[in-house]
Amino acid sequence: VFFYDCCDPPFTAGGRTPLSELLPLAGARNVFDGLDQDWTAVSWEAAAATTPELIVLHEYAWEGQSDTDGKRARVAASPWLADSPAVEHDRYATLPLALALEGLRSLEALPLLAPHLDAARDDRSTTGAEAPPAPEMEHP
Repeated sequence: VFFYDCCDPPFTAGGRTPLSELLPLAGARNVFDGLDQDWTAVSWEAAAATTPELIVLHEYAWEGQSDTDGKRARVAASPWLADSPAVEHDRYATLPLALALEGLRSLEALPLLAPHLDAARDDRSTTGAEAPPAPEMEHP
């Protein structure tokens, strides 16, 4: 799962977020769980190298950042992510920002993401593709 919060370069969840700790309970992982940070900017190239199967867009608009439609358009227009399974199969989910931030409300994210995670797994099982290995990441 690639969490796209906003911006260019992408601002995303690292390994020290509740979401990174919760995703394995649903049989998934944050593609940037190897980063020893909570929230951080990464390059589009680094995001593409993770071959995300699902892209989660944080649902908010603030200080010129676009809403989820604008964020989705930005990700889909990225030449780096165009060949990713998530973009190729139109697998996006939206998540209210309050559920992405640190706190007990993050637990509410799992039932919202579960159908999207299941769809990504189903697509992978019908194509015979294996989940990509976790990339070795350094701070970008």
